[in-house]
Amino acid sequence: DHDIIIIGGGITGLSTAAALLRQRDGEDSGTTTTSDIIVHPEQICILEKSTCIRPVGATIGLFPNGATALEAISPELANEVF
Repeated sequence: DHDIIIIGGGITGLSTAAALLRQRDGEDSGTTTTSDIIVHPEQICILEKSTCIRPVGATIGLFPNGATALEAISPELANEVF
C-alpha cells in the first residue's frame, strides 16, 4: 500500500521522487512549503510501462525554470551540470 503513486519513471517521475525524499531528509530545497509532510521511501510507488531501461539518444534541454528546479532538488547535481 503506497501513499504516493508517480506515473512514469522518466526524468520527471524520478525527479519528483527525489524531491519528495530530499524533503524527508530535511535538506533545504530553497522552497517554502505549507505543510510538514514527511515522506518515506516505502510510501512511494513509481509506475513505468517500459520493461527495461535503454538509451534512446535523446537530449535533455533545461530552460530557466528547469534549471531553477534542478538547483532546488539537488544543488550538487546542478553544479555538475552547469
